[in-house]
Amino acid sequence: MSIEVKIVNPALHNESSNKTVGKNQTEDAQTTSTGTLNEDDQMMYDELKHAGVDLVKNPLPWQKQHVKSLAFPPFTAPAAVKRTWIAKMDQLSADQKKQIQHDSSTLWLSALRTNQSLETDVQKTGFSYDEFMTKMIHHAEKVSHTLSDAVSTIGFLREFQKSLQV
Repeated sequence: MSIEVKIVNPALHNESSNKTVGKNQTEDAQTTSTGTLNEDDQMMYDELKHAGVDLVKNPLPWQKQHVKSLAFPPFTAPAAVKRTWIAKMDQLSADQKKQIQHDSSTLWLSALRTNQSLETDVQKTGFSYDEFMTKMIHHAEKVSHTLSDAVSTIGFLREFQKSLQV
């Protein structure tokens, strides 16, 4: 599935004249470029749109650079990682989902505090979610007293990691 999206650079848009200002003096800022989104970007676009994010004012390329994810997996995770996470979460009851989402978000935010470049690192080609999960599980074991249900969360993260390796 693909979607065509108009990419807008709001920094070049002059609200009062409705014209783009800058080197090219383009008349219509709403059509600076268009393209078809790949699966990863499409999934991120859909998640942001569902969350109510204004993708006209701040289009997807801007979101990818500036949005901070408070939940795991982050908005910028590859579609395959998100699909695997969703498939694993779909196997849980509503209460289990809430607990796992809470604990995994706690661990994600802890990782962001510890490694301030993590948010950009996960966007780089070659970033290994498998290796990151090993670190996240190790951290969960160290801070198990802060999690709502450490045994379930660690078990879930291990199963998720195994699914990534398939």
